[in-house]
Amino acid sequence: LERLAHQTLDPSLSWKDVEWPKSITSLPILLKGIVTAEDGEVATARAAAACNTIMVLSFSSSCKIEEVASSCAAIHFYQLHVYKKRDVSATLVRRAESLGFKAIVLTVDTPVLGRREADIRNKMIAPQSPNLEGLMSFDDDLDAEGGSKLEGRARETLDPSSSWRDVEWLKSITSLPILLKGMVTAEDEMEDNLPVNVWEYQELAKKSLPKMHYDFINGGAEDELRPRVLIDVSKIDMSTSLLGYNMPSPIIVAPTGHHKLANPEAEVATARATAACNTIMVYKRRDVSATLVRRAESLGFKAIVLTVDTPVLGRREALIRNKYAVLVILPSFPEHSVEICSFTNHNSMWMTAPPRANLEGLMSFDGDLGSVSETSASTRKAVEAGVAGVIVSNHGGRQLDYAPPTISALEEVVKAVAGAVPVLVDGGLRRGTEVFKALALGAKAVMVGRPVLYGLAARGEAGARHVIEMLNRELELAMALCGCPSVAEVTRRHVQTEGDRIRALL
Repeated sequence: LERLAHQTLDPSLSWKDVEWPKSITSLPILLKGIVTAEDGEVATARAAAACNTIMVLSFSSSCKIEEVASSCAAIHFYQLHVYKKRDVSATLVRRAESLGFKAIVLTVDTPVLGRREADIRNKMIAPQSPNLEGLMSFDDDLDAEGGSKLEGRARETLDPSSSWRDVEWLKSITSLPILLKGMVTAEDEMEDNLPVNVWEYQELAKKSLPKMHYDFINGGAEDELRPRVLIDVSKIDMSTSLLGYNMPSPIIVAPTGHHKLANPEAEVATARATAACNTIMVYKRRDVSATLVRRAESLGFKAIVLTVDTPVLGRREALIRNKYAVLVILPSFPEHSVEICSFTNHNSMWMTAPPRANLEGLMSFDGDLGSVSETSASTRKAVEAGVAGVIVSNHGGRQLDYAPPTISALEEVVKAVAGAVPVLVDGGLRRGTEVFKALALGAKAVMVGRPVLYGLAARGEAGARHVIEMLNRELELAMALCGCPSVAEVTRRHVQTEGDRIRALL
């Protein structure tokens, strides 16, 4: 029962200090004079002003731009099409700007008019907008060619060759902000903008990479969030700590191989974008493992991530289809450059997990993180083996079909650990809301792999960084909307799983 005296719907718009008075705006609709012969768009403008909202005036309005502008004190935007005669478009834009309109809404989904069957049936003839008087002349006897005369007029005036170059042209002739109306695909949304989520980065990566490399990289549970309301979330603290190290966010970059397939700068670019995580396999040559561990320690790495779910390589059908063969080339160990399947040790056991007698000096490490299978028994063995943490992982779904989704196994592992060591999780995390679910189910932090590679493939270091930043922003928003000012306040009560619903029915 918090006070709502100062509730506001005012989202700020950064263009020219314009603010949306309300989040509902009157769309541009042509020829409102057809609906009301009396005042047309002037009546609509007054109604919008009375509700303290914005009206977008149609390019084909029944009233002149000047009439609408002088009818009331309100914020107006002007809708525009790209005409075959660019000087007509330019004239309309300049008129709108001089009359105090605040933005141009460029309609981009009408290079030609759609087949509107009702207009064809009614032999629709639209009267000419007074805004085009003196700028265009129309043939009243225009052949409709099986369509309406409205369609014929559109065919005569609208430019089907308009492209993104016309957006640049429009920006060059006006200082007004430009909104694009008619965007319905991710490809169009990204044409002149950054991707806004991981899936868009995945699509860009798919286009950027050879099919073989994309298939190599690419390979959720039915949970619901349960938000708490009326919580002060004006300040969100996403920081957490792991193995004694403070982190600004619980999102970590997972160990993924062969970054050079995504970008020539490879792991160097990824490391620049975020704190790097080091991964090793338990090789047949234990001296190779020992040497790599010592190198990592001497270079300031803070933990070893020991992957234990790959005694043999899983049957990866896309790689078989592509006849994929990648050599694991270690610059400091050229004599060990062999196919990856010959590197792993089929005989790895729990007794090899903490090889402290053979790796003198590693006691100074803050912890050995073990990526284990999702069972309580394996988890308890991991803790008994002396690891400092557990990562719930199914190797990105690349090892064994029908292995459980990591998010569904997470809570079982958390219960088995019983607070003895921190639990992390990876696998399929693409949204900040999914990170939130993992935290609510007991994860100390999450690891993301493929999303970073998608960003790296699409835009290099900047793309990898942008992916991590997006996930952080999404998590921050999820925490705010669920009433959690800090990570510590994200608890089990904030998520309802399918198991919860089933148990409630029993």
